[in-house]
Amino acid sequence: MRLMGGPSACEGRVEILHNGEWGTVCGSSWDLVDANTVCKQLGCGTATSFIPTSATFGPGVGRVWMDDVACTASSPSLALCTFPEWGTTSFQCAAHALDVGVTCSQRPTPSTSPCACGLSNGPTCVKKDLPECKPCATETTVTTTTTTTTTTMAAITQGNAGAKRERSGPRASGTSNTMTGDPHLTFAHGGTADFKGDHLTWYNMLSASNISLNVLFVHDDFRNPNKLVHGSAMKAAAWTLRSNVTGRMVTVEFNSSSSSVSSHALVHVSGSKVGVWAGHGRPFRFENILVELKERKQLGVGKHGSWHGMALVVSTGKWQTTVWNHAFPNAKENPGKSLLNVHIEPQYNADADPVAPHGLVGQSYDGDGQGVNGATDDYSTREVTTSAMAEGALEGLASDYKMANKFDVDFRFARFNLIAAKPRDVSKLTGSKPLPKPGEPISMAAGAAADVED
Repeated sequence: MRLMGGPSACEGRVEILHNGEWGTVCGSSWDLVDANTVCKQLGCGTATSFIPTSATFGPGVGRVWMDDVACTASSPSLALCTFPEWGTTSFQCAAHALDVGVTCSQRPTPSTSPCACGLSNGPTCVKKDLPECKPCATETTVTTTTTTTTTTMAAITQGNAGAKRERSGPRASGTSNTMTGDPHLTFAHGGTADFKGDHLTWYNMLSASNISLNVLFVHDDFRNPNKLVHGSAMKAAAWTLRSNVTGRMVTVEFNSSSSSVSSHALVHVSGSKVGVWAGHGRPFRFENILVELKERKQLGVGKHGSWHGMALVVSTGKWQTTVWNHAFPNAKENPGKSLLNVHIEPQYNADADPVAPHGLVGQSYDGDGQGVNGATDDYSTREVTTSAMAEGALEGLASDYKMANKFDVDFRFARFNLIAAKPRDVSKLTGSKPLPKPGEPISMAAGAAADVED
C-alpha cells in the first residue's frame, strides 16, 4: 500500500497493490474507521481525517480495486476489511472521482529498507529483482516519528473480502435537544448532563418510530490556552429512516472532518445499487425525507454564544435533526481535529406520541414537562480528565445505549419498529429536577455539543 499525491508518505490518495498492479479505493462508504486502518498499516499513527473523493489528492489511474470498504478497529490491513471483492465497484467509481485519501497523525522518516511491501493476496515484496529483497514480514512502507496524538473511529462491522457490508443548540424555546464537546447533553423540558461515552463507540441519541440517530464517541484531548481537557468528541452521525409511503429504508452518514469533504453526506435508499451525495445546493429528497446542507446558527455555544456555519439537516416531517461539523477551537494547538454538534427538534407534539421517543436525549420527550439534571464534570483545574456519563438523568445505564454499528436500530430502549411504547418514569431518576422559572417556556429542544472554547 502507498499514499500518493500528498506532501508525505503519510498523507495522500490510497493506492493498493493487487495481482502486481497498483489501483485505488473508491469512497462509496469511506470513513475514519477505514482511514485509521490505512494509517496503522503504513505505520503512520492514526487518521486525523478521511477523504472520500479525489478532490484533495487528485484521481488515480488504472484499476479501482476496492469499494464499499468496512474496516474495524482491529483490522490489521485494508485488504482484510469487509468489501465485496477485488475490482468490483459501482459505476460512480469508474472515472476515479471517488478515489479516497487519508491524512495520518505521524510524519515519515526515510526507510532504511531497500524493499517496499505491498498486498497481492497477502504480503509480497514489490522490488523482486533486488537480491536483498526478502518476503515482507510486515506491510509497513515507511518508518515514522510521532508529532501529535489523535484518536479515530470505532470498529463497526467485521468480515473479509467477499462478505457484504451490513447496512440496513443547546436549550432553546420550542422543542429540541442539543449535544455539544466533551459532549454536553441538553434535554427537552430543561436539564443538562455531561456524557463522555466509551472510546470508539456508537450511542443512540434518538430512537422513535421510523427514525434512529446514532453518534460515534471518540476520546480526545482538547488543548486550550489555559486548560487541557482529556475528554471526548462526537466524530460521526448516522441515521436510519423509514419512508412514509413505500416504507423503504434510507440511511444517511456524515463524518466530522477538517477538510471540505465534510460538506457532503452519503445517502442510500434500500433497493438502490448506489448511494448519492447530498451537498450544499444539492439536497436529497425521497418521499417525506429531506437531507440538505445549509447555513445554520447554533445558539448558546462557546464564549461567543453561537456557532454559525454549514450544517447537515435531516428532516422527516416529524423530526428535524441538525448536525454541525466544526474544527476544534484553538486550531493551532489542535491541528486537523474536528467534531460534531447535534441538535434535535420535533415538528409535532412528541410528548404525546403513542411511541414515546427514547435514546440518550430522545427519552426526555416523556410528556411530564419536568427537566432532569445528570452528572457533570468539574472543569475548575487546568488539567481535566472527564468521566461523567449523565448518571441520574438516564433510564438504565449508559451501556444500554451502545449500538452494534452505525446503522443499528436495536438496543434496550429501541423504538424504531414499535407501534406503542410508554415513556420513561421520571420519578425513578435520581438526578435533580429543577422547577421551571415562572413565565419561562418549556424547552422542547435537545441534543449535544462540545464544551470547548477558543
